[in-house]
Amino acid sequence: MKDPLLISDVPSAWEGLSDQEAAAVLGEYAPAHRARTGRRGVMAADPLSDYNAKRRFDRTPEPAGREQAERPPSAGRFVVQEHHATALHWDVRLEHEGTLPSWAVPKGLPRHPSRNHLAVRTEDHPIEYLDFEGHIPGGEYGGGSMHLWDRGTYEVEEWGERKVKVVLHGQRVRGRYAFFATGGRGGRDWMVHRMDPPEGPWTDRPDDLVVVEPSIGSLPVRGDWLVEPWWPGCRVLVAVEGGRPAGPTPDLAELRHLAEGFGSTEVLLDGVLVAAGPDGRPDPPAVERRLGAKGAAARRLAASSPLQLVVLDLVWHDGASLLDLPLHERRRRLEEVLPPGPVAAPTLQADLAAAPTLLAAAAQQGLPGVVVKPLGSRYGPAAGWITVQA
Repeated sequence: MKDPLLISDVPSAWEGLSDQEAAAVLGEYAPAHRARTGRRGVMAADPLSDYNAKRRFDRTPEPAGREQAERPPSAGRFVVQEHHATALHWDVRLEHEGTLPSWAVPKGLPRHPSRNHLAVRTEDHPIEYLDFEGHIPGGEYGGGSMHLWDRGTYEVEEWGERKVKVVLHGQRVRGRYAFFATGGRGGRDWMVHRMDPPEGPWTDRPDDLVVVEPSIGSLPVRGDWLVEPWWPGCRVLVAVEGGRPAGPTPDLAELRHLAEGFGSTEVLLDGVLVAAGPDGRPDPPAVERRLGAKGAAARRLAASSPLQLVVLDLVWHDGASLLDLPLHERRRRLEEVLPPGPVAAPTLQADLAAAPTLLAAAAQQGLPGVVVKPLGSRYGPAAGWITVQA
């Protein structure tokens, strides 16, 4: 009989993964010398034979390592490594019987028991991998950067061929987790389920949210206001989960790059997609062309004329709704979580005294005007935001 805590819609584990990402996480990006590993699914007498056969240690900084004596279950150690390879994923490794049984988890360990995440069973790793971080050269198995995301100790509740239940005691991850096989892809498809409630209060991401649209008006004469450019483009909500776009996010390569930069941080952003024309000014028709393109045309435009997401607001963050926080606090938190890079940028902002100057500059730059927002405004229809035409 199935454990009722582990019943899930297994195909949904692949949601949000492109075909390339799925293949990469499954190890299909390995170089040709991987063929020396033998028939898939056959365990060799040496538990590290697959690990060693897939690597050329004169080219990779990874440890060769050897099987070590078993440690008592109460002394088990674990590590989670964030791995920016062909596809971003988190490698979870548990010390067991002298090696590190490992799972590649594309979206990271779930934080809420309502979620089950794909966890691909990979080859056992040597104990030395508990401390490994660095850059694996391109063209090598698992090529990309890897760094320690969490580490600690764990307790075993159950360890079987198709199910592993543990209690993790890490710096970032704490609680009971179950890894269980689903039977797909030669036994490599597993899933991971959080068995404990989330740590601390948790509010689900509001994917049915509607962006706040300002009304047309004139500049206020007094009060505490934020003034920012009125960007012509396409307003969007962008959700990020497990380093990937989620929920209401448009399926765009530019946003996939943005999402990876957030790593394990989960957010819901309000922003506007903009494009620059040949003269460097905003080009709204280019945004429409990019959003309407499909297939090869979409890939060509993403490479030649990529969209930029100008981030306006942060309305949900790691299980916390920010809708009722004042605008100035939401902006402060946005600045803390937004990763650097050319794909996303927080909008420029000024106070009310600078509004006439910013309005004149907007006209010179080909912008339609400015948007003024009360610094204490909550996110919603009654926010009181105003667009002022140049």
